[in-house]
Amino acid sequence: DYELCFKEVRYLSSRRLSEHEHDRYETPQISEVSASVIDHARSALECCIERGFGAHGLPWFGSGDWNDALSEVDGESVWLGWFFSDCAARFAKLLSDLSLKGSERYLDYAEKVGAAADGAWSGSRYLRGYFADGTPLGGEERLDSLSQSWAAMSPYADLSRVQSALNLALCKLIDREHSVVKLFDPPYSADERRVGYISGYGEGKRENGGQYTHGAIWLAVAAFRQGRADDALEILKMLLPENHELARFEAEPFVLPADVSSAPADAGKAGWTWYTGSAGWYFRAITQEMLGLRLRRGRLYIEPNLPSSLPGFRAVWTDSRGTEHLIACENGTVTVDGRAYTGEGIAY
Repeated sequence: DYELCFKEVRYLSSRRLSEHEHDRYETPQISEVSASVIDHARSALECCIERGFGAHGLPWFGSGDWNDALSEVDGESVWLGWFFSDCAARFAKLLSDLSLKGSERYLDYAEKVGAAADGAWSGSRYLRGYFADGTPLGGEERLDSLSQSWAAMSPYADLSRVQSALNLALCKLIDREHSVVKLFDPPYSADERRVGYISGYGEGKRENGGQYTHGAIWLAVAAFRQGRADDALEILKMLLPENHELARFEAEPFVLPADVSSAPADAGKAGWTWYTGSAGWYFRAITQEMLGLRLRRGRLYIEPNLPSSLPGFRAVWTDSRGTEHLIACENGTVTVDGRAYTGEGIAY
């Protein structure tokens, strides 16, 4: 709904972090200054641009990287490079669609930073980042799923590199015996260079080389995007509590956990549960990436990407007027309300 872009919303107001503050827990004030949603989005991108980029052309880790447990890496983030380039490219297209200025600026940044992320290649995989002194984070000694997954979702990544990196991630990071999809391997040990509070976790626990479910779902999404739906579905099935040994899992059998241990003594044991972020990404992986139900420009498009074990599906779509539409996909043929789907989408 493009009208949302022009809705006026007030900013939050907070004192900037001082030079020696890494973070601050507080309740920010609501500012008297307001702006349109599209300008809020522009401000977010400009904030990243103003912080600058490192010697490799990548954004700084700061606290903007998804894995905030890498809190002591004073350097550049490959994952944040992929993410920034994706956001900047999509924002450039939105500005163009709205006939607003600035599209070229953000597309230029998207291309430059995307190319920088693609340049962070280490033989068979993408690095996770660089320390401030240029020392690589990750590389041949450590395989990190985030850098490989988001490369597979980026238009700026070299396809031959993506296939190599994804093959490696799907081979090395999946523990089928315990239904665990690791965030990276091997974990950080106590005698290694400290990278942040992640180093305080036991090896294979939570973000230190265990399964962090967001990351596992992103690996499944990457597999879908690269035409590997069978691999993607295998991952998604492994994440369900019902496919774990519940005596070892030790958590509710009906909600997704944030993390599952890969440590030998506790392999398959769940951590935090009721993790809505993981549940939301899981829902998107199923509905958007597998079933191919995607909203664009106020219409629902149906673009299935089904694994070989799933010949079809049925879904009910309720549009904004309350009208229900029956969507059916059987052996590659899609129908809507009993009529052949033309590819034009269903009005929202």
